[in-house]
Amino acid sequence: MKDWNPSTSKAILATIAFSLAGMWLVAFQSAPARAESLENLLPYVIENHDRVRAAKARLTAARNRAREALGAWYPTLGQTANAGHEKQQNDNGADSSTGFNEWDISLTQLLWDFGSTNAAIDKARLKVEEARYTLIETRQSLILEAITAYMNTIRSNAGVKFARDSEDNIRRQTGLEEAMVVLGSGFSTDVLQAKTQLAGAQARRAQSEGGLANALSRFKAVYGIAPDNPAALETVPYPAAYLPQSLTHATDIAFETNPSLKNAILASDIAVEDVRAARADKFGPKFNATAERKFKKNVSGTIGSEQETLAKVEMKFDFNLGFTAVNTLRASESDLSAT
Repeated sequence: MKDWNPSTSKAILATIAFSLAGMWLVAFQSAPARAESLENLLPYVIENHDRVRAAKARLTAARNRAREALGAWYPTLGQTANAGHEKQQNDNGADSSTGFNEWDISLTQLLWDFGSTNAAIDKARLKVEEARYTLIETRQSLILEAITAYMNTIRSNAGVKFARDSEDNIRRQTGLEEAMVVLGSGFSTDVLQAKTQLAGAQARRAQSEGGLANALSRFKAVYGIAPDNPAALETVPYPAAYLPQSLTHATDIAFETNPSLKNAILASDIAVEDVRAARADKFGPKFNATAERKFKKNVSGTIGSEQETLAKVEMKFDFNLGFTAVNTLRASESDLSAT
């Protein structure tokens, strides 16, 4: 895969390890036949989920915009064609009324704009990196959500089974207490206490069933399907081999590979390019070289065909006399300070 590299793999493994470690501590053990495994479900989610597909599309768009920005250094071919009827009234000569047509072709090459185009190209390249880290971050987020949904389903299903077993045991105990009262060897207070415990067990069972329903809904939201039998989900081994050996090791991994931190740094770099572009656009001229060729017939009262050839170097500088260029530059600098 084009966007996968060792740094990315390291970050993904760390995310999986931390997620499994946390969820494993609260998941119950079971090993039913024909179980569904996280190993089989997870790869499809992190490559085909709608959020991943959207992040991939944004990365493709960023790459195309980077190529578009680079095109500013290539020459531009311009063509203009027109035809119509022209009528001229001349005080010192005969009037003219005739049809005309003209075809103009030009080639324009940017010579220098004091860094504006280069800033736009560098910004576009940084946007590509930003989109790439966003894709990595999206995958990591989905890994966490997918593992959490998977482990919560196992835990909730085990909790329902425990709550039902507990309710059945208390119900049998209540029946025994009632039988002892009937036989004259029990106390009504014990029956009342047993019924209170039974009501609590029923409430816990209902709460556990609601938790399982929520876990199954979350499972379907992440994986796109709900498990046919939650008890058929395979348990996940504790990922001790992938866990950092110390807090320092863990923070080193985060600082090295965390895509959120990478994007924060890129946001600052992008703001630097915005300041460069604002300074060049608002306070510097633009130099272009242009070559033109015109083919005319009956244009401007001149009967017949003629051709014109023009080559020039042009300097263009627009400056708002309200000094809004200063505000634009200051706004860009403030954005940089914020990032």
